[in-house]
Amino acid sequence: MKLGARRDVSAIVVSLLAAAGYLAAVVVVRTVLAVAADRQGSDVSGSALSQALDGATPAHALWAWVLVDAVVILVFWPAWRGRQGASEAVADRGVLVPVVAAMFGLQLAFLSFGPLLGVDAGWLVVAAPVADGGLSSVSVPVTALVAAAIVHPLAAELLFRGFIAGRMASSGVSAAVAVAVPAVLFAMVQPSVPFAVLGAAFGVVSGILRWRTGSVAASVLAHYALAVAGVLVWAAMEPVETTAAATITAVLGLVSAVVAVWFADRRVRGSSGGAA
Repeated sequence: MKLGARRDVSAIVVSLLAAAGYLAAVVVVRTVLAVAADRQGSDVSGSALSQALDGATPAHALWAWVLVDAVVILVFWPAWRGRQGASEAVADRGVLVPVVAAMFGLQLAFLSFGPLLGVDAGWLVVAAPVADGGLSSVSVPVTALVAAAIVHPLAAELLFRGFIAGRMASSGVSAAVAVAVPAVLFAMVQPSVPFAVLGAAFGVVSGILRWRTGSVAASVLAHYALAVAGVLVWAAMEPVETTAAATITAVLGLVSAVVAVWFADRRVRGSSGGAA
């Protein structure tokens, strides 16, 4: 096997291990939190453990992500110190506006397809069947939501578009592979199928920004915009119930997202003139 091929395989293996470790850590912490909160928590074997896991709430999952994300930020913060010279282009309003528009388009499509597919897409890591009342039936501490909204976008981008994308780029793979691999891995760690679809779509957008600007700063900005868009779009769309309205909104969201990403990419290339 040639040296270049070995470097490619090594980068992919390390990326897979990083993503798998991230998801495994969330599962372990969620299990620990669920067992600790269970009244029978002194017994962590057999039926008592199963009962504790069955009683795990969205709050346990959300706090697990928050705790793991905090560690991820500490471990992978050096990824922020990558090449930053081109990141000034992202602060330009000509780039910032289409990036934010793309995030709103993705959320419009995502939250519209939820009712069409019979699932409640929700926001962040909170998902519930429509029959159960959706988010209105889920009790999650506001502090957990705020903490997740602050740490998760930064942690996710430092890991997937910072460390993992950086490993891919340093191995000499093509831009398409350097964008696609982190996007697929990001989709794989999502807590539900709808979130995996959104994660893959967002991962491509974020990866393009990362590659074009040479900085993870653009990806972090996009992720925060996605979170804010999710809150605002959810609040605005919740009354929409008809299939026709949801279908039209989903299509418009997808189209607007694609157009906005294309425009942002052109602006970034014109402003920075380079890739990572």
